[in-house]
Amino acid sequence: MERNIDIYASKLGDEKLEIKVRANVATELRDSIEPLCSGANYPVFLAKLWPVFKSILKGDPVFLSLSYEQVCIVTDLVDGWRAVDSSADRYD
Repeated sequence: MERNIDIYASKLGDEKLEIKVRANVATELRDSIEPLCSGANYPVFLAKLWPVFKSILKGDPVFLSLSYEQVCIVTDLVDGWRAVDSSADRYD
């Protein structure tokens, strides 16, 4: 599982990749986020991917842009975190 997290972190953090490729990686991460964030994997997930997320989101926000990259990245990140939040509710 840690290997998968490393792959996602390297691809999402690679600014040389086209934004469409990175958006597809973010979508794939969103779709497989539950096993990556469960149990002992969660600290590894945070340690490796949180810095990448912060890097992607750094800078001043642009609220009026409907650019492809902004819509895809924000949508995928929000959907992914909603999936994690909803799965956490089941264990309360």
